[in-house]
Amino acid sequence: MDIGSDLFNYKAKGSKIELAGRETVEGVNTYKLKLENKDGKITSYFIDPSTHYIIKQESTNNVNGENVTAVSTFSNYKKTDIGLVVPHTTITKQGFEMTITLNKVEFNKEIDPKIFEMPK
Repeated sequence: MDIGSDLFNYKAKGSKIELAGRETVEGVNTYKLKLENKDGKITSYFIDPSTHYIIKQESTNNVNGENVTAVSTFSNYKKTDIGLVVPHTTITKQGFEMTITLNKVEFNKEIDPKIFEMPK
């Protein structure tokens, strides 16, 4: 199952990855992984060695011709109804700060197609 993670099946996607050392993130001595995708974009992932969860991600993106660094931190990991563990709090900083808090994560639930209809 590929849920959008660049780390999953990275070789088949044409990416390279290297262990770039250790770095302390919020008191955790993480493993820093540097992933370079097939287009040359580099993203650093900071992995908690005791849980193996990603607790931080850094990448540089070109926005309107200017390089901007995006830093996301992930916390409040919880197991879902199908057993996947998902961060329920994500804080992203990229010139501004945005916090996303999930209250509940459900997979493969029935969706009423009427919610996609335009109001009259």
